[in-house]
Amino acid sequence: MCVDDTDNRGIRVVLSSRFQDMKAERNYLVEKI
Repeated sequence: MCVDDTDNRGIRVVLSSRFQDMKAERNYLVEKI
């Protein structure tokens, strides 16, 4: 159970960081246009 918790947390961190990157990229494209 503990291992699953850490795995889920790590996956969540990766997803949130990737989501931040996508948001930043979209903002950059919007500013560029």
